[in-house]
Amino acid sequence: MKTNHKIALIVINALLLLTLFFYFSGYRLTAQQAAKASPFMEEDVQLTGEVQYDGIHVFLYKTEKNPVTILTVKQGFLWRNVVSSRQHDFPDPVRTVGWMSYSINDSKEGATVLGVVSDDPGVKYIEVEHPREGIKKEIETGEVLIFEWPERYTYDDLKPITALSEKGEILYEYRYPRDTGVHKSEEFKWYPSDN
Repeated sequence: MKTNHKIALIVINALLLLTLFFYFSGYRLTAQQAAKASPFMEEDVQLTGEVQYDGIHVFLYKTEKNPVTILTVKQGFLWRNVVSSRQHDFPDPVRTVGWMSYSINDSKEGATVLGVVSDDPGVKYIEVEHPREGIKKEIETGEVLIFEWPERYTYDDLKPITALSEKGEILYEYRYPRDTGVHKSEEFKWYPSDN
């Protein structure tokens, strides 16, 4: 009887240690729980968008500091936060509030997500030049517009990215500033068109 008791204690302790290991490694039962376990997360966040593919879930959050994009991946029956990014929060009329480009095992398979908000009522469309086709979506003032692809693309694969008027005039461009050889991440944003 004492042997069964010892075996039961060993099994319980092993399960407890295994559970703690997975928990502190960021594994959770749901994709959103895994996202909220990210070190980028703050107490008070607002979910502004999400994209889901088979085994991949991307969340866009608004925080007090900056917009945060978090990608979680399903591993077995658990979810884990594998990559997070912050966007610079500028008071510009058009802003990127989410960006994620992720590949599974260095393949093209993965996810690319771009979230945009416009406070300029003159902006009616956001257009992204995708490698196979141009994608133009209508945007509502103050609402998050999400572009998504089930593959990994870089910014260079998708440019130009533009904000258009009702008549199709380019009002803003998502890019680095022109006439400079030094690029800082905080300078990669929406600029009024040179037209």
